[in-house]
Amino acid sequence: MRWLAGIALSTFALGFIAEPAFGQRSDSPPQSSAPAPNCELHIWVQKEFFARGHLPQLFPLDVTGRVKKYDDLTTLLKDYLGPKTQYDIVKSVDVAKALGLSNYRVIYEDALDAGTDIRMKRRRIASGAPCYAEFRTLTELYEKTSISRMLYSGFLFRQFEGDRLVINFLSQRAANMRAFPPKSSAEEEVARDDVRFAFRQNLERYLAGTLAKLKH
Repeated sequence: MRWLAGIALSTFALGFIAEPAFGQRSDSPPQSSAPAPNCELHIWVQKEFFARGHLPQLFPLDVTGRVKKYDDLTTLLKDYLGPKTQYDIVKSVDVAKALGLSNYRVIYEDALDAGTDIRMKRRRIASGAPCYAEFRTLTELYEKTSISRMLYSGFLFRQFEGDRLVINFLSQRAANMRAFPPKSSAEEEVARDDVRFAFRQNLERYLAGTLAKLKH
C-alpha cells in the first residue's frame, strides 16, 4: 500500500491503482447514534478529471493525436460527471448514514478546484461545532488499457474531536466501464450512465470499506 497524502492532488490522481483502502484512525472513533444537533458533516466534490491510456509501443504513434484524444475524453468525463452530478449521487447514497453519522447536520460546500490540499490537519471550515467531519471526492481518472476501461475515484473522510483530527481515511476505488467513451452520438446516453454507475459503485465500495475499518 502506498500513502499518497504527501504529494500533489494531480500526482495522486495519476498514481491511482486498485488496492485496499488505507488510513489513520483513533482507537475509539465516535459512532454514537444519540442526538447531536451541533455536529456537522461538510461535503465537497471536486472539479478535476484525467484520462490516459496504456497502449503497446510496438508501432509508431501519433503523439499529438493521442494527446488530443485524451484531452477530449477528459472534457467528456467532466460533462458526464461534473460537480452537480457528483452531488446528486452523493446525496442519493446518503453518505452521513453510511459513515454512521446520521445525527450530524450535513452541509454541502462549493466544489473544490484541482490541487486543493489533502494534507492539512486542521478543519477546512472555521466551524465552532464540537463534533465535526469532512467528506470529499477527489480526482476522477479514466484509464484505458489493452484489456480494460476503468474509472478510478478517490475519496477522503476526516473526523475531529474538538480541534483534534482523529480519523483521516484516504482511499481509491476502481470500477470497470463498458460503454465509455461513446463511439457515436447514439451511444452517448448509455456512456453517460456507464460513467455515473461506475462512480456510484466506487463511492459505495469506499463507504462500505470505511465503515468496516472504523468498526475494528
